[in-house]
Amino acid sequence: MKKFLASVLMFLVLLASAVQGQAPVEQRWFNLLPSDYVYSAFSTGDKLGYVTTDFVGVLPTGATVQLSTDMVSFYFTASTFFVQDVSGNVKYFADGQWTNVGIYNGMASYEDNLWLWKGNTVSLITQDPKNIRVFASVPNEVTYVSGLPANALVSTSFGAFKCTESSCERVDLRSCDKAWELKNGDVACLKGNVLSLGQQFFDNVSGASFSNGLLYFLQGDKLYALEFSATQISKVAANSVLSGDFLITSAGTFQLKGQTLQKVSSKVRLPLLGSISPGPTFISDNYRLVFTDKGWTEEIQDANGLKVNGLLMWEAGGQSYSWGETSRTIRGTIIDGFGDDQEGYLLVVNGDHMGRKNLLVVDAVTGKPLASMGVKPILSYGYTGEGYYVSTSSEIKLLSLGTITSFEAKVPPQDVVQWNGSVYYSYGEYLVGPLVYKFPDAITELVPSENGVLVVTASSLYLVSSDVKDLGQVFPNYPAGKVLDVATEGDRVFLLTGDGIYTLLPQVHVVLHVGKNTYTINGVEKTMDVSATIINSRTMVPIRVISEAFGYSVQWDDSQKKVTITGLGHSIELFNGKPTAFVDGAPMEIDAPPTIVQGTMLVPVRFIVESMGLNVLWDPNLRKVEVTLP
Repeated sequence: MKKFLASVLMFLVLLASAVQGQAPVEQRWFNLLPSDYVYSAFSTGDKLGYVTTDFVGVLPTGATVQLSTDMVSFYFTASTFFVQDVSGNVKYFADGQWTNVGIYNGMASYEDNLWLWKGNTVSLITQDPKNIRVFASVPNEVTYVSGLPANALVSTSFGAFKCTESSCERVDLRSCDKAWELKNGDVACLKGNVLSLGQQFFDNVSGASFSNGLLYFLQGDKLYALEFSATQISKVAANSVLSGDFLITSAGTFQLKGQTLQKVSSKVRLPLLGSISPGPTFISDNYRLVFTDKGWTEEIQDANGLKVNGLLMWEAGGQSYSWGETSRTIRGTIIDGFGDDQEGYLLVVNGDHMGRKNLLVVDAVTGKPLASMGVKPILSYGYTGEGYYVSTSSEIKLLSLGTITSFEAKVPPQDVVQWNGSVYYSYGEYLVGPLVYKFPDAITELVPSENGVLVVTASSLYLVSSDVKDLGQVFPNYPAGKVLDVATEGDRVFLLTGDGIYTLLPQVHVVLHVGKNTYTINGVEKTMDVSATIINSRTMVPIRVISEAFGYSVQWDDSQKKVTITGLGHSIELFNGKPTAFVDGAPMEIDAPPTIVQGTMLVPVRFIVESMGLNVLWDPNLRKVEVTLP
């Protein structure tokens, strides 16, 4: 083995080209989704608390507390933070320390009350977390409690009971996991993923929350409010989360205000998990976020716990899989699968009559094995830019539409891509292709792009093409240590990180003055058809000013008198003279509706730029507005 490694290193040293590169023009990394990714959420009154994916609890007071990963339920009430772990133990955080409350089957809060239940007994905490009192007992085991102490609703598998501290009366015979009493006295019942109210039934409900006598619930990609009947409030991402009157989506956090949503944070949002496939598309087993000229489009696939890539659906450790509408059982054990809507492959382990193990690459479309890897361990597999690959220490098998070709690997490949008819693969700090390059530090990932192979290291991104000996283009100072995946679209680079999605943008600085028909972009003066003006205490500017500066796409619909602005991963719809706009599909109230002046639509500049995640600065003395990347 030592002789083999020595020969490998000698081969690389002899062939390696020096790493050079030219500095790019002035650009900066812009976070399209600056985020505190939310693992769980809780609310009290009109304030939201949440637990990040790093298990840091951010309380409605602004304080933070580090949590352990065995905690599963979180509530904040009467200025006290309560948690429950997987064993049922409830404790609260106060004065910098944790205090145990006891073991319970569950807990829930409403306004400043915390309900606890065990068996058929309900207990209550109001102001003092040390003061726990038995509230009521019902004939059957409790599954949930909602409402206030004067009129609590206790859910059981044998109906719902309305309780006070003196008595309980069964008011509904349905078996409910959770039940709520609405403003009109009707009881809404959630059993599994089916919500019922009288003769109305709503299936595939993914979340529900109760606030001020109104029940909000999510069904597919729609948000509803339920009172006498269900009223659709908005179309939302199908994996959104409800807590009280707050809605958390991958586009940010919104507060429910009647039949509209008010965006309260672009930073607090649900996580984007998984990796990047060409497009760029950020994917997990059942979630993908696709970047197009209209921004990020979300696609949710419900695979009932199975894994999905394109038309391929499988379960690791099983023997069955499906390709589209065709289901098959194979001999062996599926360890993984990958593919898209054109082709799919399975990695399958089987054995002969002697008990010897063998690893097969199976074409999921036909069900036939394409190659046997024998006893050689697989080092890596994935997408190359032109197809898929599976590699061992000595060869790379290239897969494309059910065919397979072998490529000799001079060193053990860690990542493989194809570009411009050539195969490139990494080994430590070396890139092996038509030429061999040595980098200052180890290569973590290779990504094919239109202009070359993007090489990711711990410190920089390099763009390598086969017709130059140096590295052509270098992208330094990217968010090192946080990058989960990387993709390219044309000459743009996208990074999926632990706190958002980054891309390189030129530094942009826009300055305009109220009453003047000139403005500047990076110091270059330009003119406007209509001067910036103030309406209802809001600065209004022609939409062309912002769209031209930041490369937004602007579309005008004359029949609806509507302008649609897309860019930087967001979409905004505004209507002439109307106080309601739509940001990333969610309705939002604006103080100054768009106004058409001399044939030009004026829009509220702060609303536009903050919805796009930009910075805006107002100088009242100079009546000047500055817009920049954050």
